[in-house]
Amino acid sequence: MGLKINRDELIILDEIDAGGEGRVYNLPEDYSIRGLQGPFVYKEYFDFIKRDRKSIAIQTALDYMVNTYEHMSEGDRLYIDQRAAWPLATVVDHNGASGLIMRKVIARMVDPEAPDPDSKLFSLDRWIQTKKRLIELSVKQGFKPMTPLGKKRYLQRLFTYFAHIHTKGWVIGDISDLNILAYVPDPDRQEAHCSPVFIDTDAYRWQYGGSAIPQKHTGSYIPPEKKVLDTQIKRLKKNHGSRNEIRELEVRASLQTQASDVYKAALIAIRLYDESNSPTQAFLQSTDLNPLRKAFNYSTIRLIIYAFDKNPSNRPTMKELAKGFYNI
Repeated sequence: MGLKINRDELIILDEIDAGGEGRVYNLPEDYSIRGLQGPFVYKEYFDFIKRDRKSIAIQTALDYMVNTYEHMSEGDRLYIDQRAAWPLATVVDHNGASGLIMRKVIARMVDPEAPDPDSKLFSLDRWIQTKKRLIELSVKQGFKPMTPLGKKRYLQRLFTYFAHIHTKGWVIGDISDLNILAYVPDPDRQEAHCSPVFIDTDAYRWQYGGSAIPQKHTGSYIPPEKKVLDTQIKRLKKNHGSRNEIRELEVRASLQTQASDVYKAALIAIRLYDESNSPTQAFLQSTDLNPLRKAFNYSTIRLIIYAFDKNPSNRPTMKELAKGFYNI
């Protein structure tokens, strides 16, 4: 199930990136897979990931993602190809899964007519800065601030993608401004092209299965339901509680859901519009002078407020949020 490629058959070039789970390497420019136009990269997992997760479990999860891609409609594949570094093949060695092949994330992936088609994209956190810092970055490193319309389009495309993934039965998991990239062209092209790009998709979890790599929480994006469980676990450990009870709570605390995705996605919206140290509190307690409240209408703002409900079952779906961001 799902395309597999032997690692020995790959010509692995220079390392271009490294993260918590593995390293990413260029593949030759003329490398082709599934008849698709490249460039492509190879992500190889660290040994401790393969050991702790067990290669067979990684392979099972990756195979499911690759198989999902193979069975998408042509329209769905095109949609994913232009927005996400989705696993296109599982790479195996004598021990099982060693990594995956995916698209290389560069400007032309999102915008075929980009003036600098091979330029690298940066994580969204670089745009969640003070205005002064953004100006400094734009001068020093060639960053372009998002225009007001660019921000709206970015969020519309962000929530539309999340809703699409949820509709297909996936839980995204570690949503944060560090794990989402931004393509921000010149101001006059932002309405048409200012877009999010999604990486670490191998951490997505099929709602009835597991993920290839662990689904983590970025520190400032932890939902309230996990905080409650973490507090209970800490109390039980302090009071020498039952190991079985502690383990059960730990499993529940580690399981992310589509509702926790909604909470984290709403945080992205708030932080993109508010440079303060406590943007969530400022948004929830503010008047219509809040930047996000000024940008969208009341029905959209109400959905964002509901996304922060402490009870996950009371939060809107991602599809409802996506629809709300277009209702402006």
